[in-house]
Amino acid sequence: LLLNRWMATPDPTEEDLYAAARLAGDAADFVFEDDFGSDPGNDAEDVAALGFEDDDNLSYDGIEDDLDNLVDFDDDDGPSKEKMSQKEKVEMIAMRRHLENIDEFTNKKQFSVDRTEEELRRCREKLQQLDEEQDNIHQQIANDPQNHVQTQRLEKALEKLAIEQKAEEDLEAKILETLDTAQVELAQANVEKGKFSLYREQLEFLETKLSKEKSLEARDRLRTENLLATNAEMKMRRTQTENIKMRKQSNERRLRAIESAKENRERAKSFLKETMQRMKQKSDLENEESRAYFNHRMKSILELKNDIQDTRENLIAQQLRDHAAAAEDNKKLDAEKTRLSSEGLNAEAIILANQRRQTFQSEERASKAAQRQREVQILSKIISEEENLEKRKAQQPWLWDSKKSTELKPVVRPKKKVLERSGVPVQSAVSPSSSPGPLDGTDFGQNRAISVDTSVTSLSEGNPAAGDQPVLEDEAEWNQIEDLAKPAFPGLWSGESGSSSKMDREKYTLNYGTQMEKDMMFRALEKQKAGIVQKQVAARREFKGVAYSAKPEVAHFKDLEIGKTYKKKIKLTNVSYSINYLKLIGMSEHLKDFIAVEFESPGQMSAGMTCDLFLTFTPMINENLEGTIDFLSQTGPFHVPVKCSVKRCELSLDVQQVDFGTEVVGQNLKKTVTLINKGALSTEFKFQRKPIGHRAQSSASSEPDLSSTASVTATGTKTAFGKETTIGTMEKTASFNPTTAGGATKREDTLGGDTLEKEPTMATVGEASKPETAVEQPSTGKVATISIKEPTFAEDPRGSMGGNLTDREARFSVSISEHPGVQSGVTTHRDAKTGDKGDLDEDELTKIDGMHTGTLREGIIGPFQQIKLEILYDPILPGNSHVEFEVSFTDKESRTLYMTAIGRAIDVPVWVERQSVPLEICMFDRLYQDSIIVRNRATIALGLKFEIDKRMKNHLELLPKTAYIQAQSSFSAQLKFLPRRTLLEDAGDIYDERTGVMEVPCWITVADQNEPVPFIVTAIVTNSDLEFDKASINFGYCSIYENVYSSIKLSNHSILPQSFGFVKIPPYVDIQPNDGFGTLLPEETITLDVIFSPKRADEYDFELTCKSGIDRNFKIKCQGIGVHPPLELSHSTINFAATAVGDQNIASIFVINSHTSRNEYTHPVPRIGRGEVAPVGPTSFEFCIPEGAPLEIWPVVGTIEPNSKQIIKVLYKPVVSKAAILNEAVRIAQKKDYEAALLEREEKYKELLTKLAEDAEKGKAKPKKAATDKRGTIAPNRDTPSADKEELPPIETIPLRELKEFKTEDFIVGSDTYLSARGSLLRTFEGEFQSFTIPCYVASGALKDPGDLEYSVYNTLYLEVHCPAVRPNALVISDCGSNEVDFGKVAIGQSIVKPTTLQNITDDSIDASATPLDPFGPFDLRNALLEIDPNATHTCLFSFTPTEAVVYHETINLTLGGESMLLTLKGVGVTPHVAISVKNDTLDCGHVLAGDSVPTTFTILNDSDLAVPFLITQDAKSLTLHEENQKVPYFLDEDKLEGLRVGPQNFYGDMVFDCSPWQGLIESGSSREITVMFSPDHPSQHFADVVRVSLFSMPYTAIQLKGVGCVHTTYVESPCPLSPALESLGVSMQPEVEEESSKAAAAPPIPLLLEMEAWHCDKEGKTYPARASLVVGSVKTSNAAQKKGGEYTFDNIAPLQAKGFNIDQPKGSMESGQQKSVEVVWTPPDDHDPNIPMEANVKLMVRGDASDTYNVMLRALVISSDEPPPSVVQVQQPQDESPDGPPAKAPEAKPAVAPVEQSPPEQPVDPQPESQPAPLPETVVEESEPTE
Repeated sequence: LLLNRWMATPDPTEEDLYAAARLAGDAADFVFEDDFGSDPGNDAEDVAALGFEDDDNLSYDGIEDDLDNLVDFDDDDGPSKEKMSQKEKVEMIAMRRHLENIDEFTNKKQFSVDRTEEELRRCREKLQQLDEEQDNIHQQIANDPQNHVQTQRLEKALEKLAIEQKAEEDLEAKILETLDTAQVELAQANVEKGKFSLYREQLEFLETKLSKEKSLEARDRLRTENLLATNAEMKMRRTQTENIKMRKQSNERRLRAIESAKENRERAKSFLKETMQRMKQKSDLENEESRAYFNHRMKSILELKNDIQDTRENLIAQQLRDHAAAAEDNKKLDAEKTRLSSEGLNAEAIILANQRRQTFQSEERASKAAQRQREVQILSKIISEEENLEKRKAQQPWLWDSKKSTELKPVVRPKKKVLERSGVPVQSAVSPSSSPGPLDGTDFGQNRAISVDTSVTSLSEGNPAAGDQPVLEDEAEWNQIEDLAKPAFPGLWSGESGSSSKMDREKYTLNYGTQMEKDMMFRALEKQKAGIVQKQVAARREFKGVAYSAKPEVAHFKDLEIGKTYKKKIKLTNVSYSINYLKLIGMSEHLKDFIAVEFESPGQMSAGMTCDLFLTFTPMINENLEGTIDFLSQTGPFHVPVKCSVKRCELSLDVQQVDFGTEVVGQNLKKTVTLINKGALSTEFKFQRKPIGHRAQSSASSEPDLSSTASVTATGTKTAFGKETTIGTMEKTASFNPTTAGGATKREDTLGGDTLEKEPTMATVGEASKPETAVEQPSTGKVATISIKEPTFAEDPRGSMGGNLTDREARFSVSISEHPGVQSGVTTHRDAKTGDKGDLDEDELTKIDGMHTGTLREGIIGPFQQIKLEILYDPILPGNSHVEFEVSFTDKESRTLYMTAIGRAIDVPVWVERQSVPLEICMFDRLYQDSIIVRNRATIALGLKFEIDKRMKNHLELLPKTAYIQAQSSFSAQLKFLPRRTLLEDAGDIYDERTGVMEVPCWITVADQNEPVPFIVTAIVTNSDLEFDKASINFGYCSIYENVYSSIKLSNHSILPQSFGFVKIPPYVDIQPNDGFGTLLPEETITLDVIFSPKRADEYDFELTCKSGIDRNFKIKCQGIGVHPPLELSHSTINFAATAVGDQNIASIFVINSHTSRNEYTHPVPRIGRGEVAPVGPTSFEFCIPEGAPLEIWPVVGTIEPNSKQIIKVLYKPVVSKAAILNEAVRIAQKKDYEAALLEREEKYKELLTKLAEDAEKGKAKPKKAATDKRGTIAPNRDTPSADKEELPPIETIPLRELKEFKTEDFIVGSDTYLSARGSLLRTFEGEFQSFTIPCYVASGALKDPGDLEYSVYNTLYLEVHCPAVRPNALVISDCGSNEVDFGKVAIGQSIVKPTTLQNITDDSIDASATPLDPFGPFDLRNALLEIDPNATHTCLFSFTPTEAVVYHETINLTLGGESMLLTLKGVGVTPHVAISVKNDTLDCGHVLAGDSVPTTFTILNDSDLAVPFLITQDAKSLTLHEENQKVPYFLDEDKLEGLRVGPQNFYGDMVFDCSPWQGLIESGSSREITVMFSPDHPSQHFADVVRVSLFSMPYTAIQLKGVGCVHTTYVESPCPLSPALESLGVSMQPEVEEESSKAAAAPPIPLLLEMEAWHCDKEGKTYPARASLVVGSVKTSNAAQKKGGEYTFDNIAPLQAKGFNIDQPKGSMESGQQKSVEVVWTPPDDHDPNIPMEANVKLMVRGDASDTYNVMLRALVISSDEPPPSVVQVQQPQDESPDGPPAKAPEAKPAVAPVEQSPPEQPVDPQPESQPAPLPETVVEESEPTE
C-alpha cells in the first residue's frame, strides 16, 4: 500500500518519503544516510515492518507491475548515469526483503523434506532390522523344535517383534503422508521462487548500481569533510593565538592592580593607627566615668538593702503582734461565752447574732469601698480620654471647629520608651501581688496617681474582717491614707501621687442621675475588661497556650561581675494562629534596680513574625537573681524568665575511691587524684586525712531550727560483733528534728550487698526558707556536720535506726596480724560524748595504716583549673587499711569533698607470686606448661620441696622436685599438665565432671618453717569433639542449571573455640559460609549450607571430610542425582533495580531448546540421572507464579521447537500487602478512638471542675479578720487557707470509656479508610527486599489440550527473582491516595475536569513529566508538570470528554524524580435518556382570552443514571428573528410547511409564551415540571413559538408551542383552514364588536369550511361514508368573573339531510375550558354522481359572553379504490390475526360498515338542545369524543 501510494505521487519530497518509511517501521533509515547519518548495514531489519512477516503465506499482489514500471532491464545497456531516486531505493528494499522471505520459506520447506526423508529412511531401516530378527527367530525355532521352553520364549519375542513391526509400518505410512505434503509445499515454494527470477536479476543490477552511487557519494563526502577539517583546524589555531594574547594582557592588569593595592594599604595604615589611638583614649575616659558611676550606685543599693532588711524585721514583729492580738481576742470570746452561759443565756446564739451583724456591716462597707473603687477607675478613664482628646486637638486642630486654632501644629513622632526605675508604679511597692495597672492605654504617671487608693480599697474588699476600720469617705480620711502609705526609706517612690490623686478627686465628681445610667456604666466597664484578653479562633480551632515564644527561652546572665554591663537580645515570635498584639507590662520587683528593658511595641504582628527585646543588666550586688519580664498579648499574658548567676566554684574529684591492692610491708606506692574546678571562681583548698574528731559531734549543739548532716564511712575491717562491713565510702544526709519522738530518721540505704554507695546531697533547713540561710547557721555561717559510723543491723539488736543519736558510738578499727595468715585487731575507741580530746593526729594514724597525703596539701585552684593530688601508701604493719581523705575549701558555698583509699599489707618470708595458678581451659591428651614464681624476702637461702596431690601424679608434674632459693630473690619451677581420659577415675573430687573444673592442691615445704606455702593449680578440662546433626545428606534430584543446598549443623562440645575446615571437596560441591572454613566458639552450633551443583546428568555418591584444628577428621556421607532438563533458561536469576511502590520494572529472559540429537557420546543429552534420553522435538513449558507475588510473566505457557528460543517478559510491580494496610487501618482507627475518648474525658473533667467550683462558691467559708500595721497596710492572714487547688481530683480519676475494638474485617478493600492507611504506610515505608522462586515445568511435545502432556517434576527449571522495593518519591494525596482517577458517568459531549494532587515526600526537589495521552482519546492533561519542592504539592488537572457511550480506560505514566507512577484514568460515556411528556413534539396551549394568562405544563423525566442539566431557549427571543421574518413566508415554501415556526408576537413587547424554570438540574430517576405561560395581548389564531431543550449544553429536542387568542369566551375550529397561518396576510376572521345600543344591521356570519371524502371500494362494491368534525369550545381563563360556559345551535339542518349530511349533535353546551367535537357524516345518496362534489351550507349560532354566527360550508367528495379504507382495515386486523385460536366474537354493537344500498331513513330533528341526537347510520370507526 505504501509503494502504490508513493508511485501515485508525482514528485514526492524526502520528508514525505521519510515519514512514510517511519510509519512502515523505520525501514528507510539507512537510505537517508547522507542527511541523517544512519547505518547502511541494517537493511533487512529496517524494512521488517513492511508486511512480509508471515512465512506461510507469501503472496505478492501487484509488486511485479510496480517493478516493471520501475526498471526496464536491458543487458546491453550499462548502468544509468542518473542518480537513483529515493522511491526506487525504497522499492528495491521491499523487493529484497520479499525475495529473502521467499528464499527462507523455500529453505525451510526443503529442510522439512530432508528431515522427513531422513525419518523415512530410519523407519525403513528399522523395518528391515525387524524382518531380519523375525527370520532369525524362525530359523532358531526350526533348528530346535523340541525345546519347548525356548520355543515359547522365541514365540513371545516374535509376537513383540510383530507388534513393533506393525507400529513401524503405521509410522512409515504417516511419514510418507507427511513427506508428500512437504514435497508439494516445496514444489509450490520453488514455483513461487521461480516467478521472481527475473526480478532477482533486476534487483542485483539495481544493488550494484546503488553500491557505485554510494561509493561516489562517500568519496565526495570525504573530500568535503577533509576541507571542513582543514578550515576548523586553522580556525582553532587562530582562536588559541588570541587566547594567549588575552591571558597575557589579563596577567599584566592583575599585577598592576596588586601593586596599586599595596600602595593604598601602606597609605591607609597610618590613618588607621591615628584612629585607634583616639578610640582608645575615648574608651579609657568612658570606663573611668562608668566605674565612678557604678561605685556610687552600688553604695546606694547597699544602703537600700539594709533598709529593706530593717523593714522586713519590723514586718515580722508586726505579724507576731497581730497573732498575739488574735489569740487575745479568742480568749476574750471564750470569756464572753463563759459569762453568758453563767447568766443562763444562749451564748452561741448571742455570739452568732453579733457575728452576723458585724459581717453585714463589713459587707456593707466593702460594697461602698468597691463602689468607690469603680468610681476611681471610671475617673481615671475619663482623665485619660480627656488628655488624649487634648493631645489630638493639639496635633490635629483642623478636626475641631475652633476659632483659636489658627495654626496647624505638626504631628510629632513619639520617641522610643525605655523602662527605667523612675517608671515603676507606686502600687508595686505597696502591694507586690497587685497588678501593675489597667491596660487601657494610660501612662505610668496616671497609674501612680490612683495606686494608693486602689490598693487600700481592694484589700478592704478582699478581707471582710476589716470591718473594724472606719469607712474612708471624707477628705480627712484620704489624707490619713496618704500619710500612712509612705515609703520605708526616701527615694523609693517617685512622683507626687497623693497630691495628684487629691487634685483629681476635687476636679471630678461622679454623680449618676438614675439607676439605668449606673447599669450602663457598669456594663461598659465590664465589656472593656473582657476585651483586654480575647480568644483567638482560626479555622475553627481555638488557640490555647502562650502566644509568643522567646529565643532564647531564658535570659541568663552568667558569671556576673559587679561594675560591668551585660546586654542580651531576645527575639519574640508570634506562634499563634493569626494577627496578635504585644504590650510590655513590667518586670519582677527585685529586678528593676539592675535591668533596663528596651522594647518598641511592634503593633499588629502576623503569625510567624518576630520583634526584638533588649535587656541591659548592670549588677550592683553579688547575688543570684531570678525574675520575669511581663508582657500582655491579645490572647493573654506571658513572661520571659530572667536569671542572673554570680561567679561560683564547681569542684569535684575524678575518683571517689583509690585501691592500692595487696602490697608487702615496706613498699612505697603513690597514686594521684585530680581536683577539678569547672566554675569561674577560684578558692583555696586543703587536702588532708579526715579527722576522727569530726565523726562524733553531738547533734545537741545544733540550733533547734536547723538539721544535722551525717557523713557515714564504712570500712572493710571486722567489727566488734565479728562481721565485716562493706568496703567503700557512703555519705548521706539525714535531717534530725529534736522535737520528734526518739529522734528516729528514715534509713534509705541497703546493707545486703558488698558495696554501699550513696550520692552525696545537702539537707537544707526548710524548703520555704531563703537559699542563703538554708545551709548556714545564723551565728557562724558554717555547715553543721556530724561525722558518725552507723552500725549495721547485726550490730544493732533492735534492727532499726531508732534511739537517740547521742547514744550511738563512732568507732575506728584497724586490724593487726598476730602471726602469718591470721589477723588480729588493735582498736582505738572514742566515745562521741568525749568531744575532741581523744582525737588522733595524722602522724599517729599514718604509722598505723601507712597512708598519707603527698607534698601538695593546700593551695589555690583557679577558675576552670585541674590540680593533681598525691596519696602515698607506705604500710609498716600487715592488715587492711581503709582511710578517708577530705578536700576542704575556703569558699562558703563549696562543700567538702571526700574520698576513700583502701589497701592490704602482708608479711610472709617465702610466698608464691600467684596463690592460684590458672591453666585456663585445657583439652584432653594435650600438653600444657606454666611456671611458678617463688619469692624469698628473708636474708638467707631456704630449701624448697614441691609437692602435689598423689591422685594427680599421672596428669600433673612439678619440676624440679626440690630446690634452693637464694636470699631476697626468686625461683621459677616448671609445671607440666597432660590430662588423660582417665582423669575422671583418678582425680576423684578434685575434678568435677559436670563443670569440668579441676582444682589441684599443691604446696611448698620450706625448711625451718612449720607452715607450708600452699597454692592451687586450677584448670577447666574439656574435650575436642565436633558433631554433625545428620549422619548423611540426600540432595535428591537437582538440575544442572540449578543447585540444591542442605543445611547441616556442626556443634562444638568443647568449651574452647576450635577451628575447622572441609578438605578435598568435589568440584560439584560448595560449602558456605567462608567456603567451609571457620571457628566454632565454645558450646556453639553453627549452620552450614552444603550446596550441590551437578555438572551433568548422573548419580552421585561421595563423602565430605571436616578437619578440626587439632587434626581430627569428621566425615559425612552425601548422595544426589543430576538432572539435565530438555529446556534451559538464559538467566536463572533476575535482579531488579530498586523500584518504588506503584512503579513497575520489566526484565527479559529466554527459554532455549537446544536439544537436537539423542547421541549421548557427542554431547550431553537431556535425561534424569542415568535414565532414558528425552525425545527430540517440540517441548512445552509453563511458569507458575507464587500466590501473592507482585510479578507478572508473559507468555506463561508456550512450545519451543528444537534449536529455537522464546523470549519471556517478567514484570515487577511492588505493592503494599493488603494485610499490612488493613492492620494500619485498624491502628489508625484505634488511635482516633483513643483520642476521642481522651477528649470526652477532658469534657467530663471540665464539667466536674465547674461543678466543684459552683459547690465551693456556695459553701465558701468566711475569712478571718485581718490585722493592719501602723501605716494602715493590711497584713496577710497566714491562717487563711489558700485556694483548694490541691484538693481538686486529678483527671486520671475519671476512667476512660471502653475503647472500641476494630478488626481487619471491618474495613473494605478500596474504601477511603483503606486508601488512607495505604498512604500512611507509604509515607513511613522504609523499603523491603523480597525474593521469589518461580518454577517452570517442562514437558516433551506440543501443547494441545490442558492436561494432555505428561511432565516430570525433576525436569523443573527455577527462576529466582530478587525484588527490592523502596518508598516512592511522591504520593497521590487526593481521593484518599487512590491512583485511579474515576470520572464516573459523564454525558456524551460534556467535559469534566478533575484534579489530582501529588506531594513530594522526599527531602529534595523532583522533576515531573508525563507520557502523552491519546490525542484522539477523551482524556487530556490540562496543565503543565513543574518541579515539586520538598514536601510541596502539585495538582494535575485531567479532563474527560466522551464522544461515545462506551467505557473509557487509559493510563498515564508520570515520571517523578526518575521514578514512574501510573495513574489510571477511566470514565463512562453515557447517552442521557430523557423523556418529555409532549406528543408529536407539539404543545397546544389552547384558546385564551386576549389579555389573560393561562399556564400549561409538561414534564421532563430523567431515566438515565446521572444527573442531567437542562436549558430551555425560545426562538422568539432569538436575535435573528427579525432577519428571518424578512424572508419568504413559510407557507409559500413547500419545504417549510411541515417545519417549526414562530408566529406573531404581542404588540406591547411581552412574550406570548414564557417557560419556567428555563434551566436546572434533574437528578437521576426524577422529573422536572416545566410551566408554559400563554399570555396573548390581542386576538389571533396563529400564536406559535419554538422551545428548544438542550442537555449538557447540547441541543436535544425542539417543541412547537401554539395557541389562539380570542375576543369572546367561545370559539369554533375547523380542520380545513380558509387562510394561511400568517397574521399579516390573513383576512380578519372576527367582526367588529358594536355596542348593544346600536341598531345597525347584524354582522356578517363567519365562514367555515368543512371538507370530507367518502371511500368507494371497487372490489367489494361498497361505499363507506365520509366523516369530519367541528370543534366548539369555551376558552380557559384565570378571571373568575368570566368563568362561564357557552352553547351552540345548528339552524335548519333539514336541507343537509336531504343531501346526505347528518350532524350528530346539532345543539349543545360547554363549560368553561371545555370543548366539544361535532361530527358531520356524509352518506352519498343513491343518485349522486361521484364525479361531482356535494356542497351545502348551514348556520351555526354560538353564544357565550357574546353571540357569533358562523356559515359552515360543507363539501363532500367520493374517492374510488380497490381496497377498503385504512380505518376499516385497522379495525378488522386484530380479529383476523388472533394467534391464540378462533377470532373473538364481535361486540353486540352495530356492524362497523354500512353499505350504501341500506341508507337509513330520515329522522326528525329534536328541537331541544339537550335531547339525544338523532340516530346515525352505521359507521366504520367512532372517532368523536363521548358527550356528557
